[in-house]
Amino acid sequence: MSVRRDLWRGVASFVRPVGGSRFGLLALCCAGLVAGTGESLAQSEQQARCMQLQQELAAAHGGGGANREEVGRIEQQIAGADRVFQGTQAAMEDAGCFDSFFIFGRGLVRSPKCLKMNARVEDARRQLTQFQQQRQALMGGGGNRRRQAELQDALARSGCGGQFRAPQPARRGGLFDFFGGGREEEEQELPQTPIYRSIDPNGRYRSVCVRLCDGFFYPIHYSTYGSLLGPDAEACQASCAAPAELYVYRNPGQEIEQAVSLSGSAYMDLPVALRFRKEYVNGCSCKQAEYNPTAIEAANKHAEADPGAQPAGKGKNKPTAAAPPPPQAPAPQAAAPA
Repeated sequence: MSVRRDLWRGVASFVRPVGGSRFGLLALCCAGLVAGTGESLAQSEQQARCMQLQQELAAAHGGGGANREEVGRIEQQIAGADRVFQGTQAAMEDAGCFDSFFIFGRGLVRSPKCLKMNARVEDARRQLTQFQQQRQALMGGGGNRRRQAELQDALARSGCGGQFRAPQPARRGGLFDFFGGGREEEEQELPQTPIYRSIDPNGRYRSVCVRLCDGFFYPIHYSTYGSLLGPDAEACQASCAAPAELYVYRNPGQEIEQAVSLSGSAYMDLPVALRFRKEYVNGCSCKQAEYNPTAIEAANKHAEADPGAQPAGKGKNKPTAAAPPPPQAPAPQAAAPA
């Protein structure tokens, strides 16, 4: 706001002494510049605020200094086990250790060489599971849960959505858009990415915890395997007083619009999908002291009475693709949300 005010003062100080209509256009040009500058500053401030909150949330998940050191050590072990897992799987592919079946997916060739490599893959998978659980136990320390809940609410109030999107390209209307005389451009929709409702146990996913009263989501794991999502589901429900559920999407390649739950339900099919971007739901909080089911129910009744304000998921017409070739991993049994 201070930048906008200074620009207006500069325009006034320049135009006032000269006078005359010949400088009217210059004043209008400066007005357009002021408007564009203010909008850019607002976006930059919001992005900076989101980044700060994300960093604070990551620090809160990491616990104290000793915890951070321990988490760093475990993450190195995870990286080592992951290299063994990925490298051995690639070697098995090159060695022709898998037979493809039209209906039943793939089968292991039971030669001594392939069996030995498969044992190494399974051992690396067990190590990954163990290290992920150790890491989650350290990151989910009870001492920081109140701070985590406060930051999660701050992210929701700031419209951060749990993650950042790439900056949108500026409209080419320029100055004259400010006065309503610019050329209208048709907004072209990008092709929709299909939603895979089956989770590949060997696929890499980003897991997010979705608050079921307003659709707000925050990260649990930035990169994990489909077979290692059980601890993430438990951490999600333990981190929020309001009902919450784990959702995942491919990493890289997808966004929250393609996320699915461990049971295969699409995030965008939720009635509250992206609701937090449109309204603040009173009582919908991850903090135990602020979570209020009665207030949430009142907000829902108000939304039902006013159809124009009622949020709705955007995924009703999204294309659904067939499940990937690998078999579906059994969904982990997570505790019911509080």
